[in-house]
Amino acid sequence: MDEPTLSTANLSFTLDGEDEIDIQTLIGVMDSLSDLLNVTASTCYPDAKCQVKVAATRPGSFSIELKTLALAAYSLLAPDVVSYAANIVNCVNAFFSIKRHIGNGHHKSIKTSGDKIEIENQVGEIKSFPSQAQVYIDNPKLEKPIINIFAISGDNADVAGISIKADGGKKLSISREEFDEVNKPVYSDSPLKTSVSESIDTFFIRRPDLLEDGTWTLIKDRNIQAKISDVKWLSEFQAGKISLKPKMQLKVRLLTTLVLGDNGLPISGRATYEVLEVLAVVMPGNENESLLP
Repeated sequence: MDEPTLSTANLSFTLDGEDEIDIQTLIGVMDSLSDLLNVTASTCYPDAKCQVKVAATRPGSFSIELKTLALAAYSLLAPDVVSYAANIVNCVNAFFSIKRHIGNGHHKSIKTSGDKIEIENQVGEIKSFPSQAQVYIDNPKLEKPIINIFAISGDNADVAGISIKADGGKKLSISREEFDEVNKPVYSDSPLKTSVSESIDTFFIRRPDLLEDGTWTLIKDRNIQAKISDVKWLSEFQAGKISLKPKMQLKVRLLTTLVLGDNGLPISGRATYEVLEVLAVVMPGNENESLLP
C-alpha cells in the first residue's frame, strides 16, 4: 500500500496593535483564516487532506502551521505533491494581496503572462500575482473568509491593522485605515449578471481531460477551458474508439457564458465554456474533410 506524503508550511498572521487582544476577535479571525485555508486546499488540491495548527509567536499574533497529507500514488500525476502546503499558504498570501489591489471593485482585466497573472484594477493599476491565485477570482467562496477577517478586525478598536507572511515571502501589512476599502465582497455580494450565447467553431485540442472529471483545454486564437457535455462522443473517446493525434481539431457547438460587470461589459477571466455537441473530428493534414465521431 502506498505511503502517504506529508508536506508542511507556515503562514504568519498578526493582528497589529496592543499586546492584548479580545478573545472573540481572536477566535473569529482564526476561524475565518482556517476556513480560507481549507477552501483553498479543497479548491486547488482536492486529493490532499489538510491539518491546520496554531502556534502563538507573540502577544496579538499567531502563526499557522499547515500540514497536508496526500497519497504517494497521486504524486505520479502531480510531482509537486511535496509543495502542497507551501503552495496553499502562498495562495492565501496572494489572495490578501489581490483583495488589497482591487479593493471593493471588480478587476478591470486579467492577463496571463507565463506563470503570472496581471490584474488591472478599476483605477488602471496593474500588478502581477502567481497564476494559481486565479482561483480567487473564479471561486467566490474564497472571498468570504477574507471579508470576515476585515469585518471582525474592524469591529475591535484595538486592532491597528493586520499583517500576513508566508514562508519565504514578503510581509503584507494592511492598516486599519484601509479596512473600509477592502471590507466589501466583490464576487459574492449579489447574483452575477451573465450573457449566454451559442456558436459553432473549430478548435485545436491542447490538453484533453483524461481523468473524466475535468475540463479540456482547447485553442484557437486563445486557450479556453471547456467542459464537454456530449455524452455519446465522450463515451466513445473514453472507450478508445477515438484516438488523439497532434494538431487534431474538434468542430463543436459551444455554449459561452460571460459574466458582466456593473458597466455591462464582460469581466475578463470570468467566462465559462461548455461543448454541447462535438459535430466532427478534423484530422491533421485533412482540414477540408471531417470525420463524424
